[in-house]
Amino acid sequence: MILTVLPGTGSNFGFTFSPSSGCAPVTSTFGPLITGGGAPVTYDWDFGNGNLFTGDTPPPQTFTQAGDHLVTLTTSIGGYQLDQVELVSVNGNWCGDVEEPDIPLIGCTGSPDLYYVITDGNGDSYTSSTQDDASGATWSGLGVTLSQPPYSIAFFDEDPVSQDDALGTYNLTLGVPGTYPFSIAGGTVGSLIISETVLQIFHDTDIVQVFALPDMTWTCDSLSQTLCLGDTALVSVTWFLDGDTIPNATGLCVQTNDPGSYWATGTNGFGCTGLSDTLVICPLITVTYDTGIMYTDNGFATYAWTFNGTPISGADLHGERGVHAHLYRSFKRGDASRTLDRVPCTQRRTIHRPRTWRYGRSGGVAGDGCTRTRAGHSSALACGRYFDRDRSGRCSPRNLSRATA
Repeated sequence: MILTVLPGTGSNFGFTFSPSSGCAPVTSTFGPLITGGGAPVTYDWDFGNGNLFTGDTPPPQTFTQAGDHLVTLTTSIGGYQLDQVELVSVNGNWCGDVEEPDIPLIGCTGSPDLYYVITDGNGDSYTSSTQDDASGATWSGLGVTLSQPPYSIAFFDEDPVSQDDALGTYNLTLGVPGTYPFSIAGGTVGSLIISETVLQIFHDTDIVQVFALPDMTWTCDSLSQTLCLGDTALVSVTWFLDGDTIPNATGLCVQTNDPGSYWATGTNGFGCTGLSDTLVICPLITVTYDTGIMYTDNGFATYAWTFNGTPISGADLHGERGVHAHLYRSFKRGDASRTLDRVPCTQRRTIHRPRTWRYGRSGGVAGDGCTRTRAGHSSALACGRYFDRDRSGRCSPRNLSRATA
């Protein structure tokens, strides 16, 4: 059974990604799911493939190794906190009540008892400690979380008997960490120091699953003329010869009886498909010789003839005069993306000129006068200069008087 692997998507509480699995290599995209609702957020990624990234838009990640790759996202929700409140001076609204009376000709007596109240966007408030009898005050090391904007901070003079005196309210607009100076209500002057801090941390993990490609390594047995793949886990194999499928060739091995380019595609149990290398089988070339002209098979792509090792100019036909013949055949793969420019399949055959044996008698006179000529694999019988062939096929002495007449 062949399984087809379709790209999946993954998600958890912290991030989403796609695809979540596939055949090697797998390239996945990622995106965070947790936002800060206006608060600063930091995203720290560990993709399990050796790559790290900080930010909300990580680049696509490629996973080449087969197996499970653990992806981790640490989401840090930041916020602001109030570290220090400083009052340099306050207006005169504190003067004139029972606690700090305004005496004629003398003026205000005593000093205000200062505190502040911070109110968040939900109406919840935080009240500071009181600093007594002070015209200015500093509250430091506060660490008050400001996670629900907007905020306002109101300053007061505390009076045990009469109503507390309002000294002014500053509406805080949070933007960046730092010092926020203010001057309000006709004389209340000071500053706030605000820093950034991590309020919440979330750790989320998930897995990108990568399936291995089939091993398409083959071995060639020249004796049996077979080409075999070594991956026994293949569930489907298709063999090709010069770009065309070989009928009924769906096993691990194929016969390479014909010349051409052989390769295969294979699919494993995960549905992953691989492509093998190409084996080129060169054709066998038959060269024949006849009356000074050499012939070879017709229908090949190109021909090149040489004489004593030197190329013969213009000798590019299947029949040429020459002594040595070299034949080149070009092969082309089925799809244009895998084209072999030229495969130098070469067969050489040397054709020797006819050899002559003469059989002589004593005194150097030719014996039966026969000259036996051997050309290629066939033998021919020819009579010598002073001999003729008789009716029985043998050479007989010629009538010299008639021959010279």
